[in-house]
Amino acid sequence: MGRKRRHHEPPLVGYLTTEDAATYLGISARYLEDLRGVEGGPEGPPFSRMGDKKAILYPIWGLDAWVNGRLQTRNSQRPGEAAVLPPPESEE
Repeated sequence: MGRKRRHHEPPLVGYLTTEDAATYLGISARYLEDLRGVEGGPEGPPFSRMGDKKAILYPIWGLDAWVNGRLQTRNSQRPGEAAVLPPPESEE
């Protein structure tokens, strides 16, 4: 008999389930699910369907890239708009 996977065990190294990805991002699993299915809505992080439609996995690199792509430097800036950061101060 196969061993049942506990909820907190990753299904594949470097990938997270919807619930674990939501925890990683600090958002609800429901919102993450909504991002997958809204045509013309906000674009969510990349994901893969493994086997049946219920097996959704998020690559951790994709979650990180999605967050980094949404960085803002002011409130009026739209997500995805390039954040213009000041150059680092030189250490002289």
